[in-house]
Amino acid sequence: MNQFKILSFNIGGYQSVCQYSRHWNQRKKVCVAIIQKSSADIVGFQEVQMENRLTLDPFLSGYDSTYGLKTVGKKESEASYNPIYWKRSLFKKLDSGAFYLSRTPKVWSKSWDAKDVRSATWVRLLNPQTNSSLIYLNLHLDYRGSQSRVESSCLIISKLSILQEKNYDPIIVSGDFNERAWQPKDENIHAYPFPVLPEYLPLGTKVHDEFKKKGYKDAYIKAGNINRLDMNTYHDYYGIRFPPVALRIDWILTLDGQGSIQTRNYAVIKKVLPPVYASDHFPIMATFMLK
Repeated sequence: MNQFKILSFNIGGYQSVCQYSRHWNQRKKVCVAIIQKSSADIVGFQEVQMENRLTLDPFLSGYDSTYGLKTVGKKESEASYNPIYWKRSLFKKLDSGAFYLSRTPKVWSKSWDAKDVRSATWVRLLNPQTNSSLIYLNLHLDYRGSQSRVESSCLIISKLSILQEKNYDPIIVSGDFNERAWQPKDENIHAYPFPVLPEYLPLGTKVHDEFKKKGYKDAYIKAGNINRLDMNTYHDYYGIRFPPVALRIDWILTLDGQGSIQTRNYAVIKKVLPPVYASDHFPIMATFMLK
């Protein structure tokens, strides 16, 4: 059996115009400390900009990476990436790629009701010691377009199905889905206190359902957790003071291949001290066993 850890982390970009405590120069030490302490074998970041990378790469010298496609802004100074890093000592890259989440995935574009151009990054990794391989995809879905999130998910599922045809590798998908995995029945979104903004609270679980229909399993659930209000991964720089509203919008999903992938544990990393938070998202991490 082969055990490894995956960290998924929306680091919140550079943010040159924002509150002092939210600027990257204030947050970067906290981010680096979380990454180093996690000792993750594979890391999927979201919202990585040029200034973020200049900070992170020296601390990730033991990792190889693929950065995929720029999103949100075409200028390098404004572009945002969804890179994947993996420990060089454990994994070897067999193949990698990226595509835009649109009707024309090969070119810079957005479709449906998306506000921004989005993309997904993937890599096929081999563990030479065990001769086992897997496909890992890192994504960041649009935060405003509900149709875009569903259509993008269908595109991702289709692309991964094609990639899996050759080797039947197990698949792991993680990232910022910008949609809740679960919401309470008969929820009154207008009853939640500030800073919850009803117009920004994603309704429905269509994206989660799309992956579930195709056999994907949620590491949060597989590790023995239950759906509850107090499971936020987004907190808008309020940390645990953000009201419990089931804002679990960062997920790690798995799809078995010919082998067997088992979820051993799952954690939302909340051990940070205000007023400086690493990001407006809590990073999430899961440990897997791969036969």
